[in-house]
Amino acid sequence: MTEPHTAVITRLSADFAAIPHQLARVSADLTELDRILTERPAPDPTQEPAPERAQQPAAPVV
Repeated sequence: MTEPHTAVITRLSADFAAIPHQLARVSADLTELDRILTERPAPDPTQEPAPERAQQPAAPVV
């Protein structure tokens, strides 16, 4: 069962017409995300001390 070519063209036309609206929404979302990330304070540049290494038991002498 196949659709008439006019139905497919109509559906494709609607899909293509929706793309600019979707891209505008994505652009607005990315702009909002950029604003949120820019407003966030930068992390403190001080380094955390390195974790102490656990002492390994000495291997038994054979």
